[in-house]
Amino acid sequence: MKYYTLFFLFILSLRSAIAAPPASQPSPHTTNSHLLKRLTLLLHHDEHVIKAQIRRLDRPENLIASLEHIANDPQVALFIRSRALSIATLFPKEPTMRLYTSLILASPTHPFLRRKALQAMAFAFKEKALAPAIACLDAKDFALRRTAIEIASVYPQPNVKIRLEQQLKQEPNLYLQKKLQRILLRWNHPPQRSLVTPTRVAPSPSR
Repeated sequence: MKYYTLFFLFILSLRSAIAAPPASQPSPHTTNSHLLKRLTLLLHHDEHVIKAQIRRLDRPENLIASLEHIANDPQVALFIRSRALSIATLFPKEPTMRLYTSLILASPTHPFLRRKALQAMAFAFKEKALAPAIACLDAKDFALRRTAIEIASVYPQPNVKIRLEQQLKQEPNLYLQKKLQRILLRWNHPPQRSLVTPTRVAPSPSR
């Protein structure tokens, strides 16, 4: 039942994300154009540089809102939007969760961004990414399905196993079929720990 509870909570979070104001109508935090410009310029640098400097720019709630604005802006380069999603993992709060949720299930969203949002959610929110990952198993994009399978493979729960077995039957890609087979084989036949305690060999006396 754990999977179904997760999925139910995910649907509730999705409804909240849909009910939230769309990205084209920024929240009051995103009206700071100066912060948006500084943040966009910073996102052109290496992620290690960004993470070292971003917290100094503003309060977390303003930074999350600005990252959301950038991630949803179709006029911004795709790699910058993707990097905004990665940097948002620094702020594992409810607005960040809504951002990832809305992008993962928005069919007009570029598959690359959907995948990045799912990866970022798994990194920042751990098991909360399981339900959206399961939902993405039906995606048309190969890379998104691969990411969903990789996330689901971390949680060997009975209901997840059933869903992956179903996916194996319908998965059109041979590589992902083999990946699913390896995961299910590992779950069905976990390595057995040896009950024999290894004997310590005393070191030879020095001469």
